[in-house]
Amino acid sequence: MQQAPVQLANAKARKIQLRAEVDAAIQAVRTVLSLPQNQVLNLIGNLDEGREIPGREALELALPSRPDLRAFNARRDQAEFAARLANGEWKPSLAFRGNIQYQEDAFSNVLSSDNQNYTFGLALQIPLMASPGSSARKSVAQAQKRQAEYGLNASTDQARLELETAWTTLQAAAEVVSTQQMALELARESVQIAQVSYENGVITSAELNDAQVRMLETEWTLLQAKFAKIVAAARAKVAAGVE
Repeated sequence: MQQAPVQLANAKARKIQLRAEVDAAIQAVRTVLSLPQNQVLNLIGNLDEGREIPGREALELALPSRPDLRAFNARRDQAEFAARLANGEWKPSLAFRGNIQYQEDAFSNVLSSDNQNYTFGLALQIPLMASPGSSARKSVAQAQKRQAEYGLNASTDQARLELETAWTTLQAAAEVVSTQQMALELARESVQIAQVSYENGVITSAELNDAQVRMLETEWTLLQAKFAKIVAAARAKVAAGVE
């Protein structure tokens, strides 16, 4: 009986801590959504949601869609296009030009072949003074392209590591949830057995209370495991760039 007040005090302290954590989490949600701190939020859903997540292969296929990887791809393509433009500035250009001229005072004789003049020619343009500038711009563009490729490779490796870590965490969380569900079933059976034993005078009320407390603790552990699984699934989606 002396342990009951101590356990009750510990439970009240834990309740206060959890309530503070809930308030802090809600404040963080308001901050992320750029909402006033006095904005009322109604949270819906339960811990049994979020089970449907893409498979490992689907997550790996979606990996290139990450925003950071798309940004590096865009930088590489931009630098490659700039290098092509700079490469074409110093190359000579050859053009074929022609025109037809009509000269006649009367409109009815405009299409007469005697009043038509044809001029055709080739135009060759060699940009001699553009070579140094275009060469420098080409070198800069190529350097930017290599920089984007190095960044893309490094970011891809980091993304694969994040995805592998998140997937491993998700699998572990799923196993913990499955294990805790089995433990909760066993705890409920123990409570039922303890209830029958108490009614028959085999055990005391303290032993029955202990069985009930263990069942509640197992339920709490299961809820924490479900929450950890949802968080792990969200992190796996973020690591793979899945919306």
